[in-house]
Parts: sequence; structure tokens; C-alpha cells
Amino acid sequence: MVGIVLGALGAGIVAVLSALGAYPLLIGALVVTAWALFTRFMHLDGLADVADALGSYAPPERAREILADPHAGLIGMGSALLVMLVEVASIAALVDASRLAWAIVFLIPLFARTTGPVGANEHFRPMKPTGFGAMMIGTAKTWWTVLWAVACVAASAGVGAMMGAPVAFTLLAAATLAAALGLAFFLAAHCTKRFGGLNGDTTGFIMETNAAAVAAVLAVGVVTL
Repeated sequence: MVGIVLGALGAGIVAVLSALGAYPLLIGALVVTAWALFTRFMHLDGLADVADALGSYAPPERAREILADPHAGLIGMGSALLVMLVEVASIAALVDASRLAWAIVFLIPLFARTTGPVGANEHFRPMKPTGFGAMMIGTAKTWWTVLWAVACVAASAGVGAMMGAPVAFTLLAAATLAAALGLAFFLAAHCTKRFGGLNGDTTGFIMETNAAAVAAVLAVGVVTL
């Protein structure tokens, strides 16, 4: 549901500012800013924490200590900045390439949030037996993700129909989502190996990484349609 709200927020900003003739780069920056403010930077914080821990190449116990440190390091801050830059540039490219950029932007957080449950899948285990992560990690059923993925593809078909390219755009969106889910599984497995389990930060890391990846792939793909 959060993905739908974020998608609607981004789509609304793009639609209004595009109608007012705002520059694409400014539109992209305002959309990403709105998303970050709406989520109170929570998932960006998770991205930064996990990036610091992974970038340390420390053994699991030390990596978990870095992950729990409330202060972000150079790698974490740099990773958050790069992810946001990719999102801003991708949205700007979409605005420049399509009059229906608002509809495509709606899909970005929807796809990213669909990858989140992969990190909470029943095949993974929580880093600690207590806390918020323990309540979430390992509880998500695979069919939940499949159901949301089908809904995402259906929404993509609607966007494709509005663009006049129902088959081409739906295939692009489906391939993008499939790749994002694959990336989510890889990241979850890698974090499990490095930390000995998953938590809320790793879920944020997975979703924010995929938001940037999805935005970039859709931006490149739409230009080539």
C-alpha cells in the first residue's frame, strides 16, 4: 500500500509540474525529495547503514556492530547520494522522453516496494531473535510477492495502453520487475551471508537499491520504445 501512495505522490508532482513547464531535472529532484520526506528517510537510513557494514568487509560480528551504529560513514552517505542521483536523473529523463512520465513514475515505488518482502521471505531468518526485524523477517510468503508482481504487471499494461505501446511497455516493465526481484533475492542472500541474518535495515537497503535500478531501466527502456 505504501508503494501505491508513494507512486501517486510522485505521479501527481510530475503531472502538475510538467503542466506548469518546470524543468525535468527540477521535477526529478522534487519527486525524490517528496519520497524521502514522506518516508522520513527511514529506508535511506537503512541503505546507508547496510552499505557501511558491507563496505567494511568485516567479519559478521563486527559487521553487525557497524550496522547498529547510528552514525553514517562515508560509504553509507555516498551510497545514499548515488541512489538519489540515479533516481533524479532517471525521472528527469522520463519527463523529457514521454508525456505520460507521470504514469511511469507511479510504477517506480510500486516495483521497489514489491521487492521489499523478498528480504522478509520465509526462506530467510532474522539477525536477532527479538526486535522489529524478528517480527518481520521470515514471515512473508512467496505467493504474496507473486501476487503483488502480477498486480504490478497489470498496472504496467494499463500504462502501456495509454502510451500506445501495450505489448512493448508491458514486456519492458515485466522484465524490469523480474530483474528487480532477482536482485532483491541476491542482496538478501548476500546480507544473510555477511551478517548472519536480516533486519529492517536490509529491507530498506533492498528497496532503495531497487528503486534506483528500476528507475534507470525504465528510463533507458522508454527512450528505446
